[in-house]
Amino acid sequence: MDSGGVTREWFSALSSAISRGSPELFCPAGAQQDQLYINPLSASSAHLKKFHFVGLFMAKAILESAARGRDLGAITLNLPFCEPLWKLLLGQPLHLVDLQLLDPTEFRSLVSILDMDIDGLIFETFAWNFTHSSAAAGMQHTPATPPPQQPHQPSAGSCTKPPSSPSRPPTADAFLSAASSSSTAVHHPINEGNSRELGGIDSSRPTTPAATANNNSSSTPAHASTPTRAHNGSSSAGMGAATPPASPFAAVDGADSMVTSIPLKPGGTHLKVSNNNKREYVLLKAHKMLVGTIEAQMGAIIDAFHSVIPRELLEKYAFTSLELQLVVCGEQHIDVQDLQHSCKYEDGYTGKEELIGWFWDVVDDFSDAQRRMLLQFWSGSDGQPADGFASLDPAFHMVAVDRLYDANDTTARLPAAHTCFRQLDLPRYASREELREKLVTAITIGQGYMALS
Repeated sequence: MDSGGVTREWFSALSSAISRGSPELFCPAGAQQDQLYINPLSASSAHLKKFHFVGLFMAKAILESAARGRDLGAITLNLPFCEPLWKLLLGQPLHLVDLQLLDPTEFRSLVSILDMDIDGLIFETFAWNFTHSSAAAGMQHTPATPPPQQPHQPSAGSCTKPPSSPSRPPTADAFLSAASSSSTAVHHPINEGNSRELGGIDSSRPTTPAATANNNSSSTPAHASTPTRAHNGSSSAGMGAATPPASPFAAVDGADSMVTSIPLKPGGTHLKVSNNNKREYVLLKAHKMLVGTIEAQMGAIIDAFHSVIPRELLEKYAFTSLELQLVVCGEQHIDVQDLQHSCKYEDGYTGKEELIGWFWDVVDDFSDAQRRMLLQFWSGSDGQPADGFASLDPAFHMVAVDRLYDANDTTARLPAAHTCFRQLDLPRYASREELREKLVTAITIGQGYMALS
């Protein structure tokens, strides 16, 4: 009998491979470099096909969660995208303050330019210059045609009614139920218009470059970048595919590093920033970093996602970017108390044993990363459901090993898990320290391994 563990494990493993193993698609971003943003140097035809797949994969995870219901549990993905990406997926406008979520250092720098007299102090041009590995130099914005849309096969059923009060956020169950019965594909292009209002970054131009009519075209888009050596040496004409590009949102050092200059407007690399034009410069640079260099990539994700789940459905439920992230990825912070209160005990345990107290003390001391590893080991998914652990059926539960495997010493064994049933086989260890050691070992070596029982 399969209660969904294999499916949850598959989605979790593939999403982890996308987020951790695709540096040519996504690069580290955010204050702690622990989030992901689209790599501006990846807009070739091959890359756009991969971004198209990411959009389909995310939508499929939502539909699968809806179809499975509570009996099999929600699927959560390990895709820690920076919040502006979720806003773009919803078609929401971006603002200057959104740059703080992507690159806090650059945000503070741009704000300081607005607040000071820069004539004679700052010698910038209308260009975005960032340093990266020279191996990424060939990863330029080549005009490309996004992959063809696949027709969506509608599911049976009807959409759930929206919440009665628009101020009340929709529940995950309501949205997932509606998503599973959607059949209308809506095309939602990203745009690249430039708002002159400081508070907003408009998105109003279609994402697909005009030059995509001919796949063999050698023309270069308007925001083409120019790579130059950060140190002595000549520019590289090709790209070493084995070397991942560094994040443009983090400092990069090294003898093999290069500076890529992306104009913010035609002739921008030769136009100096002054007090008279600094407002325009700040808006253009923020727009270029947030939207202008990723319109084709994000457009591929959006088109694929909305070919499965129509944008009208997201608008119907008035989803915020954080709520959509919650549906796709689950809670980012694991609530140990919620997990403990919803956990059941069977076959030898009542929940009142000293050992059980040790277990929750250990988990409470875990970092968020270790808690995710525990959830992955225990259930096949490393995220907390949007509706909490109590919404899951079967619930997380523990059973005592009690000589099931070895008549002499069961404590020599590591904890074992049956992800399909969210069952943890926990030996009766003699001390809190031994329990912690064995549990950490199990969740560490058990990553990516699944045994059928």
